[in-house]
Formats: sequence, structure tokens, C-alpha cells
Amino acid sequence: MIKIIIPAGVLVFVLLGAPDLWACGASAGSSGVAVCNLSEERENVSENWHVGGGYSFSETKIVFSQGGVDHKLAQSRHVALASLEWRSTPRWNFQFGAGALVAGRFETAGGPLDFNPGFVGMLGSSALVVKNDGAVPFVLGTAQLSGVTSSTKNDVGYHALDLRVGAAVGWTFFRTLSPYAVARAFGGPVFWELNGAKVIGTDLYKYQLGAGVSYMIANRLDLFVEGIGLGERGISAGLGLSL
Repeated sequence: MIKIIIPAGVLVFVLLGAPDLWACGASAGSSGVAVCNLSEERENVSENWHVGGGYSFSETKIVFSQGGVDHKLAQSRHVALASLEWRSTPRWNFQFGAGALVAGRFETAGGPLDFNPGFVGMLGSSALVVKNDGAVPFVLGTAQLSGVTSSTKNDVGYHALDLRVGAAVGWTFFRTLSPYAVARAFGGPVFWELNGAKVIGTDLYKYQLGAGVSYMIANRLDLFVEGIGLGERGISAGLGLSL
């Protein structure tokens, strides 16, 4: 299932100075990325908007039930996403994103079946639940609704919706570098056609466990990378700019 997730996921590396961070994350569920960076003294920060862009690769299995038989099809996808984030308060962020399903495929009994390019979109929000204070890690809660519309090379429409919630837990070092662990749970329908009949499927894995890191550069630019090794696997990377 193709989907875009917001608050929650990243791995970044670079070295420069920036203001104190409570947390910074990018969520890249199975496809897509949304970046956030939270100032330790948000009240004193004038940049309430953040724009970003990123790429993600993910793979999972989709289960389609047909005639009492479960068909488990491996799926991979490549997604490019642009995002806009509004920092409404020191603790709350809201994200909006749109992009493209660039490539992907189903592994079927008859061989690989590629996706045509498609559209992806997402809405999300994140909240700083606990502030990083010494040994106490930051805890960032996230929620995201995302969707994709595309088709496979056999001219069959493919449409999917996804709702997921998660949490990122980590620490900020040198006021710029924020490694973290992330966990997410999700679910949603996948609409497709199998063996000439319309089917509704869902992910075999409805969770993600992984880690990432983000880095803030020169007060405005942030970079990130996130890897998911358990559940719905994937990797995402990107950058963002505070306005």
C-alpha cells in the first residue's frame, strides 16, 4: 500500500550551528516525508512556516482476499513529496504534502507488474509531548492521513488510503543533531483488481519500527534520513527550509 506519512522519521548528517531543538523528525511511512523542527524557545522564533522535499523507498506485502484465498503480493514503491508545515504553537505542527508515485511494482504469480506514475497527498499533525531535558528524551507524537491514486501497467486503477499514528523518541546533541527511534501503527484499504475482479486489500504489516537522525544547519536548513527495518520497511531522506 502506498501512503505518505508525516510527523515522525529521519537520518541526517552535516555540521554547522543552529538554535536549540526539542526534536526534529520526518515521517516516511511507506512513501513520503514531512519534516518538523521545534525550537526550544519557539515563542522567540519568527519562522512559523517550513517547506521541505524528500524521497522515500518502501516495501511491504499487500493481502487481497478473493474466493476464500488470501493473495499476499510483495510491493515496492518510490515516492517524491513536497511538504508545507505550519507551526501553530510551541508544541503543535500541522503538515500538508503532495507529490508523485514515481515508480513501484507488485510481485505477482505472473511476474512483476509495474505501477504507472501517480499522485500522492497527505495531511498530518505532530505534537511535542515531552521536552528533551538532560537524560529525559523528547517524545514527539504524530498522526497522518495519506492517499495515492495510480494504476498498474495492465491499465487497472490502484487507489489506497492510510491512517497512521506514531511516536518518535530521542535526544538532541550539540543543539543541532537529533537521533531518535520511531514506532508507528497504521491501516487502510487498497482498491485494485486481481484476476479480473475488483478486490480490497490491506497491508500484511501494520506497524513500523526504525530509527533516524536529523541535523539543523545555520538556523534554517535541516536535513534528514530515516530507516525502517521492522514491519513495513523503508528509507527516506530529504531537506527543509524554515521561512
